[in-house]
Amino acid sequence: MQKAVEYKLMIEYNPLPIHKIRIKIRWQRPPKGWFKINVDDSHNNFNSSLRGVFRDNNGHWIVGFTKNIEVIGSLEAELKAIKKGLKTAHKWNLFPLQIEIDYAEAIEAIVVNAPREGDPPSTLV
Repeated sequence: MQKAVEYKLMIEYNPLPIHKIRIKIRWQRPPKGWFKINVDDSHNNFNSSLRGVFRDNNGHWIVGFTKNIEVIGSLEAELKAIKKGLKTAHKWNLFPLQIEIDYAEAIEAIVVNAPREGDPPSTLV
């Protein structure tokens, strides 16, 4: 009962005014002759679902994927979504390719760990 009363008080009284800001978000098409993949994950404890959608420069859907996996955290899930997207792009020959994600730490992890000149070549596993 105490938790119900606490919840009721929390939703009924808010001393801070709520200001909603409307932001227009629009899909940006890739350059002519390019493909674009939007990847994302939904993460809950140790379960995650990866999703990706490939579109051409006109916005037409080409192929998509979804996969359930077990991960330790959101960063691992996002990186696995990118990896799955790259494998799908390779299978369907969807290059040149733009990759769009919404997780800045994943971008940083890729850039920081990018191969440098003289490093041995890496492969997708």
